[in-house]
Amino acid sequence: MKSRILKIIALTFPLFLGLQFGYGLIVREPYPSFMMPGFSRIDNNTKTYELKDKVYFVEDFKGNTKEYSITFLFQGMSKIAIGRVIDLAFFNSAFEKTYNSKQKKYYEVIKSIIGAENYSKHILAVRNPKMTEEQISIFTKWFFKIIEEKLSKKIKSVKIERVKIVREFRTGNVFSKEIMDYKIIGK
Repeated sequence: MKSRILKIIALTFPLFLGLQFGYGLIVREPYPSFMMPGFSRIDNNTKTYELKDKVYFVEDFKGNTKEYSITFLFQGMSKIAIGRVIDLAFFNSAFEKTYNSKQKKYYEVIKSIIGAENYSKHILAVRNPKMTEEQISIFTKWFFKIIEEKLSKKIKSVKIERVKIVREFRTGNVFSKEIMDYKIIGK
């Protein structure tokens, strides 16, 4: 009886891994797919590459404004996770422009197989959930609380700029930096 159960598990395990891989690819879960977030230059054959990032400008009640990095403001937290929630809360789905070309190809194949309506209903709704006003309000309060605790002072607003940086592939030298868009979040 035990050997029969082990055989069933051994035969179904590859199917389970294939389903997990497909699900991870569809909803942009970083593992176990090949689209790992740290590999932003994975499909680059040129001398330069583009990087999209955010810059945070914090204004206190005295009118002083200072630039901070997300890793400083949210030290000990995942930069990818915080950035994702900020995108969902404040930038809606505009961040989809940052997908690399391999991701776009996979999503187009999936969309052509299941149809545009099913793709929007079952894939986009999972990958890019819409936050309610209440969820955005709760996140905004938490966002300000974390920053105020880190800086040990009350703040008036945070300006988040989404920037596109073009770098040289081998050395990483910056060729250009342009602001794509921005949001000012106030209390």
